[in-house]
Amino acid sequence: MASTNKTAHYNLSQYSANDKPTYLVDYNGDMSNIDTGIFNAQSKANNNENNIGSLNDLLTTAKNNIVNAINEVVGVNENQTANINTNTSNIAINATSIGTLNNLDTTNKSNLVSAINEVLSYITNSFRMTSTSYSISDFQNLNDGNISYVDIKLEKNSNGDIAIIGGRINVDNIPQGGTCKVKLTADSGLRPTSNLTTSPVG
Repeated sequence: MASTNKTAHYNLSQYSANDKPTYLVDYNGDMSNIDTGIFNAQSKANNNENNIGSLNDLLTTAKNNIVNAINEVVGVNENQTANINTNTSNIAINATSIGTLNNLDTTNKSNLVSAINEVLSYITNSFRMTSTSYSISDFQNLNDGNISYVDIKLEKNSNGDIAIIGGRINVDNIPQGGTCKVKLTADSGLRPTSNLTTSPVG
């Protein structure tokens, strides 16, 4: 006869005092239940192992168990969050220090490098001096005397608003009480243009 009582989970035989065990019913049934239970447990274990993967393949330093690996990732994430917050704050400070590009007085407002290069180019061109020499053929005598010698050098920037003029002009045969005016016939490129008066020497 079958056992009077059964276990709660796998329905295995539990005998009372008056039971008479039977191998065909009790023992074989118990072995079948045990085999089925172990098989199901092993199948679930295999599925879990496949789903979890190999711990040694973890990219974390902790590889002994999943909990430690997850905690390591959480710690890294918290550090990165702190770094992001710090960087965000620094970016805001930098943006305030830089200012608004559209408020630049330069023509180029796309970025600071282009604006600085524009200013440098303007300064370089404005103060880069070029030299031009003039001879007697470049001047005209407007009244008394005769031009006998000219050696004039003009250094000016590209805009013609900064210049250095040096050299010598000789005018002969100026009558007593006469005046001498000479004119540069070529365009000097000076801006604005105006008359230049010098005192004679000798």
